[in-house]
Amino acid sequence: MNRVKGMRDFDTELINEKDRIISRAEEVFTSFNFKKIDTPALEYFDTLSKQGAGGDEIENQTYNFYDFSKRRLGLRYDLTVPLARYLSQNTNFSIPQKLQRTGKVWRYEDTKKGRYREFSQCDIDIVGSKDMRADAQVLFCAYCALKNIGLSGFTFHINNRKLIDGVLNYIGIKEEQKTGVMRTIDKIEKLSKTELYREFAKYNIKKIRADEILNCCRLEGSMYEVLKGIKKRFPVEDEATVREGFLELEKLAEYLTAYGINNACRINLSIVRGLDYYTGCVFETKIKNEEKLGSICSGGRYNKMLGSFIGKDVACTGISIGVDRLLDYFIEIKKEEKTKMNNKAIFVANADEEHLVSAMNLVALLRKKLKSGSFIVETDAMGRKLSNQIKYADREKIRYVLIVGKDIETLKKVTFRDLDKHSEKQINADLAGIKKLIQ
Repeated sequence: MNRVKGMRDFDTELINEKDRIISRAEEVFTSFNFKKIDTPALEYFDTLSKQGAGGDEIENQTYNFYDFSKRRLGLRYDLTVPLARYLSQNTNFSIPQKLQRTGKVWRYEDTKKGRYREFSQCDIDIVGSKDMRADAQVLFCAYCALKNIGLSGFTFHINNRKLIDGVLNYIGIKEEQKTGVMRTIDKIEKLSKTELYREFAKYNIKKIRADEILNCCRLEGSMYEVLKGIKKRFPVEDEATVREGFLELEKLAEYLTAYGINNACRINLSIVRGLDYYTGCVFETKIKNEEKLGSICSGGRYNKMLGSFIGKDVACTGISIGVDRLLDYFIEIKKEEKTKMNNKAIFVANADEEHLVSAMNLVALLRKKLKSGSFIVETDAMGRKLSNQIKYADREKIRYVLIVGKDIETLKKVTFRDLDKHSEKQINADLAGIKKLIQ
C-alpha cells in the first residue's frame, strides 16, 4: 500500500520538531496580541473560487468534489480566503482585528523539495488598516517569530504590485494581459529565459516586450538603494500607479528601519506572488544558500478580497510561515549534526586485556581533571577487541580515541587517534599532553 503522492507521514522526530516550530511561532504571535481563530478544512468551492480570491490558476490546484447532497466542496488552499469568509459571517467586529491561525492546507501542484500537496501554515493578519505601519508590523512580527524558531540568515524580499502594475502600463501592456504577465513575473526565479518567453507568449507578449518586462523586474537590493533606482528608471512622477506603489514602499522602508530590521529586508521587483488577490506590498522570505527550498514565509496586502464577500472593501495585510519547509530545513540540519564528530568526547581504548586497568586509570584521571560535564569520557564495557572498540567510537561520533598499550609502561605514552582528521600519533600519557590536543 502506498501513501498518496504529495502527502507525508510524521514520525516522532518530525512531529516533535513540527510542534516546536508552531509553538515558537504562536508564542511570538500572541506577544504581538494576535488572537487565535480557526476555520474548517472544507469550504464551498464557490467560496474558494470566488472572483477576487485565488484566481484561475489556484482553482486548478484545488482539491474539490461533490458531497452526497450534490454540493461542490473544496479543501482550503490557504488560510486567507477562509478568513475572508469567516469575517463576512461575523461582520460585527471592531478594527483593527489582529488574528492568527495555524492549520493544514492542500494544493494539487508539482511536488519537489519543500513542496507538498498537504502542508501546514501559521498565519497572522491585520484587518482594517490601510496604513503601511500594519504591513511593517506583520513583517516585524514574522521576523521575531522566525528568530524565536531558531532561524538566522534569512531575508525578506519585498515588492509592490501597484508599482509593477504601473510599470506595465508604462511599457504598454494591456489590461487583459496583466494577470498572466504578473503570474509569469512570479516565475522569473524558477524558469529559464526560454521558458519565460514561452510563458509570455501565452499572453501575446512578443520577445522584445518580454525582455523589456524582464529588465524592469531585475532590480533588487537594499531598500533605499532600490528606491533610488526606481526613481531613476521609472515614471514615478508621471504614472499615478507607479507613484502610489513607490510611496508605499518608501513608507514601509521607513517603518522597517524604525523597527531595526532593515538589514534583513530587500526590495526585489521580481516578487509579485502568484495569487491574484494581492493589491499592494508583497513579501517572500529566503534563507541564505537555500534557494531551492523556496520562500519560507510569504504574504502581502489584499485590500479587495473581503469586499468581494461583504460588498465593501476592507483593507487587510498578512503573512504566512510555511511550517513544512522550515521543518525540512531544521531536520536536514539535525541530520548533518548527527554525522559530525563530537569534539568534546574521548574514548579510552585498551589495546589488550593486559592494559584494561591502565585504561581505566586514565579514564578516572580524565574525569577528575577535565571540567566536569564538559567532556564525554568513555571506555569499553564489553571486552571487545581494539578494532571493535574503535568502530564503536566512530559509530558514536566520538572524535578522540586514546589507545593504551605497552608503551604506557615503558615510555609513559599512549596513541592519540583523531577520527575526524584520520590521523594518529604518540603523546605523553599525562593530562597536559592530552589537553593540548583536544582543546
